[in-house]
Amino acid sequence: MKAKVTFPEPDCHCCECYSTQGLPPFETRLCMGGKWKRRGRRFRASDPQYKVPKWCPKRLPVSVCRIYGFADEMSRAMETTAILLQKDTYSPLPFHYKLRAEVPLGLSAKAFYQATQEQTLEDILPGQQVECGEVLEIDDGLKPYYFVRMNSMTVLPIPFFMVGMVKKSEVTNESQYDPSPGLTR
Repeated sequence: MKAKVTFPEPDCHCCECYSTQGLPPFETRLCMGGKWKRRGRRFRASDPQYKVPKWCPKRLPVSVCRIYGFADEMSRAMETTAILLQKDTYSPLPFHYKLRAEVPLGLSAKAFYQATQEQTLEDILPGQQVECGEVLEIDDGLKPYYFVRMNSMTVLPIPFFMVGMVKKSEVTNESQYDPSPGLTR
């Protein structure tokens, strides 16, 4: 039986920008991120209690898909062998990868995964060639989700991928996407 794959959205209580003043049940919830760092932005009564509001400064206007390709031919050979040997428990090693492309996607991680069950990656990401074993990151600004292409028709989610261990390289794709020019996160 197939395990159900879920993509939970993080809540504000786990965010470092979340702050409260006062005591429950009369506390005031504040977001100290974005342009409201000094004073904070007050949550309204109409804002969701647990989910992230639409105005969250961390949320990207369009989700971004980052494609991590193999660092070299030795890394490609090692990861391809690992896929063949560990089909069910495969977890890619981040130091075998480097950032290859970054494109705007416009799909959430859940919508992307559902689309990969019905279409090929070439249809979902036109103009991008994703090889077997490469890692895809879907980032909406709140929480990134990672997927690995196992074969020509199978894309599986992976629980984590340590992006900090990925080899540094310049993105050479002309479709590089910068969600906020001039601003840093």
